[in-house]
Amino acid sequence: MAGSKVLKPVAGVVILVGLYAAAGYIGVPAGVRWAVSNVVPDALGGRDATVGDVSFNPWNWSLEINDLAIKSAHAPKNNLLTLKHLSADLSGSTLTEMAPIVESITVDGFNMHLTANEANNKEAKEAVEKAPADASTSSGLPAFSLANVRVTNSSVRLTNAQNGADVKITDIDFALPILSTLPSSSKASINPKLSLKIDGTPINAEGTLKGETATMAVKIDKLNVAKLLKAAPVTLPVAVEKASASCDLHVSFDMPKSGVSGIKVSGTASASDLDVRDAKNKPFVSVKSASIDLKNVDVSAQKAEVNSVKIVQPSIKLAIASQAKSTPAKTSGSASSTSEASSGAAWKWSVGSAQISNGSVQVTDTSLKPAATLSVSAINLDAKGFSSDKGKTGTYSASANVAQGKLSSAGKLSILPLAVNATTDVKNLHFATFNPWIKALAGAQLTKGTADVNGKVDLKSDKKLALKWNGDLAVSNLEAKNAAGKTLMTWTQAKATGVDLQSLDPVNIAVKNLTVKEPAKQVTKNVSKAAGLIGAIAALTGHENTAERAQKAAKIASSDISLSNLVYKDGKFSLVEKSKNALAGIVLEALNNVFATDGSRK
Repeated sequence: MAGSKVLKPVAGVVILVGLYAAAGYIGVPAGVRWAVSNVVPDALGGRDATVGDVSFNPWNWSLEINDLAIKSAHAPKNNLLTLKHLSADLSGSTLTEMAPIVESITVDGFNMHLTANEANNKEAKEAVEKAPADASTSSGLPAFSLANVRVTNSSVRLTNAQNGADVKITDIDFALPILSTLPSSSKASINPKLSLKIDGTPINAEGTLKGETATMAVKIDKLNVAKLLKAAPVTLPVAVEKASASCDLHVSFDMPKSGVSGIKVSGTASASDLDVRDAKNKPFVSVKSASIDLKNVDVSAQKAEVNSVKIVQPSIKLAIASQAKSTPAKTSGSASSTSEASSGAAWKWSVGSAQISNGSVQVTDTSLKPAATLSVSAINLDAKGFSSDKGKTGTYSASANVAQGKLSSAGKLSILPLAVNATTDVKNLHFATFNPWIKALAGAQLTKGTADVNGKVDLKSDKKLALKWNGDLAVSNLEAKNAAGKTLMTWTQAKATGVDLQSLDPVNIAVKNLTVKEPAKQVTKNVSKAAGLIGAIAALTGHENTAERAQKAAKIASSDISLSNLVYKDGKFSLVEKSKNALAGIVLEALNNVFATDGSRK
């Protein structure tokens, strides 16, 4: 009796162990075969898939797969993917962490041929969109741990017949000590390594493993990135015609006994001869050279510290529709919470210095008939001390040529939230350049005239964009005409001091003083002639008082006009106090004929 009591639990344990062993030795391989035959083809667009020997050891969680092959959907005689051998040692922590934890994985003889076409690209996009969301860590990255990853004797071929591109990446020999987003991960035991050939050009990088850190130096010289992108099975909104990349990076893999493993990158990277075209194959973006000096990029911590960024001769050409009507986007009540949630997983970054030299921007407004183009050249920027930290302020100085004049600005700038406090200086800006937009907004044209402007700008962007500017403005040889070609005003020279732009929406401007020299040449000329004629006749007929008044009128007509406390509000210019100057009305009428939007334009 006593023996039977002991045998029963033992027998139960033996049965459970037997069932577990059977499930491992038989069930797992059967499950893999079923997945290869049924799940994989559906996931890959109906392609046939076959597999050779499959084995699983339930005692050490070791899985081996041999001779996996996936046929091409459009060329069944060809293989999309072949795999000679795969072995993986899984960790039992996979169950407790509810995330994949792999202690080691070895891949040998992996070969893939990706063909880019409209059907394949659409299929890949749909597969990514339908992919279920994985468990993620607090950093926002998927929860997983891969250790001791080894890939040998492998290759990838990228073909895109439409772009005439065929890239062969061969002799792939890759070793990764660890990549994990989990605080508890497996121990690494291999040195990092990357060796391959791209169309015969070798790329080699080897490293060492010491204690809890593995390091690797990666050097690449003038890699043809444009050819890779042309061959890749992705659909880009633009075409990269030319681009080469180089790097000299130091990569370290941190593998602490406790805590999250991570990858850190430092060093330099650069790109040159970038030529990007739009959908109509017209020039969109070009850059002679660009370089970045990385102090430290911590992938797991999602933190990037950049010493410097330099961009030489960037050029941007784009089309806009400034007059197109747009419908404000609807916002939901959950928008703020979503923003807060996403910001928690956002990267933190800092930039020591950033430089742009000899840049240019060309903007074509297609909503105007005919289309109008504004070009900005000789763009130079020198900025220091910026970061994603809220309220962090850096300094900058910038200059550019536009409308035959020169703009410059220097001061303080914050990225989050956007804020600018700086000086601005504009010299010899030609108004005629902006006529297409002035005509569309006000119906008038500034056919002649230049401006010199200097002042201070204060821009803040929190819940709403707020822009303020105050300073002085000088205008020379101004001529304005209406849509019919009638001259509205001609000013030899005008100077506005104490200009205070208080808001843009609605436009609200206050001017402390406006002095205009020869405010209306034709008008004053006629007045002077009439006054002179009246004075002469009056003198001949003995009417001295009339002659004296005529001379005063001629003097007033030819004198400068000075207005104080001029404001632009509610769509028109007006004076805070009525002017004693007899010709003040001429200036107001001329200004409103050009800029009024309240219907008072004559």
